Amino acid sequence: EPFGDGGQEARLKGFRDIWGQLKAVAGQGGFEIVDRSQNPFDESLNTRAYFDTPDFALRHKGFLIRVSTDYVDGKPEDRCTLVVKENSADDFQQVFQSKLAFSDAYNGKTEIEENVFLTKDLMLDNSLEISKKIILDTVGLGNRRLGDFGKILPRLLELGLSGDTELTCYKTYSYDVKPGRVVLSQGVQAAIKLELWTQEFGAVPFVGDLSFTLETDNYDDMNETHAKAEAFSINVLGHHGSTFAFPNAARWGGSKTRMLLNLPEMGGANE
Repeated sequence: EPFGDGGQEARLKGFRDIWGQLKAVAGQGGFEIVDRSQNPFDESLNTRAYFDTPDFALRHKGFLIRVSTDYVDGKPEDRCTLVVKENSADDFQQVFQSKLAFSDAYNGKTEIEENVFLTKDLMLDNSLEISKKIILDTVGLGNRRLGDFGKILPRLLELGLSGDTELTCYKTYSYDVKPGRVVLSQGVQAAIKLELWTQEFGAVPFVGDLSFTLETDNYDDMNETHAKAEAFSINVLGHHGSTFAFPNAARWGGSKTRMLLNLPEMGGANE
């Protein structure tokens, strides 16, 4: 168990161990891993709070509400980031035709992201999501009932639930490092992140995650790069990397949130 008792020293040792193992198996697979030039193991901390009804009514309709708060010197900032997502693993048109939008009083950022993950059979599957992201003062979210989020994104009040609906908060502490990149093609490198989630501050992690992000300008012009990214995912992370993955990791479909919420096994997006 490379992460020991969950303290910062133990996490740093664990991150370094996993990074070393990743570089070794990547080399065996013909991939180059480049260390970040300065402070590759600087650790970031934030909390992630997910809000839903006790029976996950929002999730069943394809929606997710997340509030993230960054920590500086061990203390939470006064501002937070609200992210509301609509996603689908089966009907991508649902995402492209989404009516999720900010009310006139708010101005945030919109992103469409494809989440690719390894299945239990070490094949690649994917889901698509649209997300609305906005930075707010923490007190501006009120009691965090559905209506408090619905005033920002009115679509949430069109799902058959009243604005007075009380939501359950599922909170986790996220510790992550971004120690380097994988070279995928000439001039294209993808940033790699190692992340640990704990139930309490400084506690023993209950799940870890290794992911990489590939920014796509024009999808059709990057066929070679995407093919290399798929090969890195399947051959390095899937086959060689299974030696340092926790048992049955792929059963969760790449979703740490499924483990946090204690949801049954199934494929899903990396949330």
